[in-house]
Amino acid sequence: MKLLAVNTATPCCGVAVINDEAVNAVATVNSRDTHARRLLPLIDETLKNGRLTVADLDGFAVVRGPGSFTGLRIGISTVKGLAAAWDRPLAAISSLDALAYPCSECRQTICALIDARKNQVYACWYRYRGRTMEKLTDEEVLPPEAAAGRFNGDCLFVGTGADIYRTVIEKAAGATARFMPPFQNDIRPEVVAHLGMQRLNDREADDLADLTPVYVRPPDAIIGRPTRPGDNG
Repeated sequence: MKLLAVNTATPCCGVAVINDEAVNAVATVNSRDTHARRLLPLIDETLKNGRLTVADLDGFAVVRGPGSFTGLRIGISTVKGLAAAWDRPLAAISSLDALAYPCSECRQTICALIDARKNQVYACWYRYRGRTMEKLTDEEVLPPEAAAGRFNGDCLFVGTGADIYRTVIEKAAGATARFMPPFQNDIRPEVVAHLGMQRLNDREADDLADLTPVYVRPPDAIIGRPTRPGDNG
């Protein structure tokens, strides 16, 4: 299966193309430009590097959230458009699942955290049972110190929230807190692709008409309420 995956949930915009287990091409960019300016050129570059066209693809995967409100809308609408135009299946992947999935060698509780701004994080907890990743909680938004104290015992923290709030987490969790290296704290698009391929192989494609971002908390910009400068998700 040839599959293209997109992550726009975080400031690091990423695209990957895989062919079954092999990674054909990966491209990421972290800049102040909006994902709307970066995403389509990045998709085009990744396909060219993988010596593929959209017509060669068997399916798509996209991060569904939680994460940047604006970024999620851009990524999902772009990939939904491609999937509809080429009549290909699409699998939506949790951003927190994608962060926890590479931690398969960890035998402690895994806490995936994404910065939600306003001194909060999007969080979810996991544990590996053999090779199977088990989700221990629902996805939620809460202060980082509350996330740090959710489970007793050793815990591995991963994600942009773990990086930004490391001092807070260390103070709340103490010696039981472990952290992934900073370069592993963002979502890897090839992981999104792999998780998407698993879902499509299991015939778990999403309905394009029903697929919307998962925000976890309500967007700041609500119709009928004045918005404030910086309320862009």
